[in-house]
Amino acid sequence: MPIYVKTDAGPDYDTPVEHDGWLAMDDLHWKVFRKMDRAPGSEMLREDAAAHISDIVLARESETFTAPVFQYLKSHPPGDRLLIHCVMRAGDADILYYLDNPTLTYSRSDPGGRMMEILTLVCRRLDIKCMPRDDQDRPIIPHIAGYDLVRGQTS
Repeated sequence: MPIYVKTDAGPDYDTPVEHDGWLAMDDLHWKVFRKMDRAPGSEMLREDAAAHISDIVLARESETFTAPVFQYLKSHPPGDRLLIHCVMRAGDADILYYLDNPTLTYSRSDPGGRMMEILTLVCRRLDIKCMPRDDQDRPIIPHIAGYDLVRGQTS
């Protein structure tokens, strides 16, 4: 699944066709936690608690000397809105994630001799546009939803 990131996205919800000027990433992870309101050993199981998204982690395997993620961030500083586009295969749904006023952290690691560039994103609100497609790759009516990460509620 190709994943593209645009750090200075505008306010529109148009689905991008071309990804010129976007950053290609290899991996996307959601860090999720469940708040426990009761003491350990109580009847409430951890899975009964509501899930909350704490942050979003994007990673890319890179060559040690070029650091394309770092170079992209130097030329495209984060704006008020960040956009992630996950491109799926025919019959699935493309998904756009809009993050308002994100805090972005860049880091590098070298697990097993591979250089990984990592972006960790934290924001207060996340808007999602899901664009389902049929098996002929024709778009079906999109769905748009919002999620308040602080309250853990949809809107």
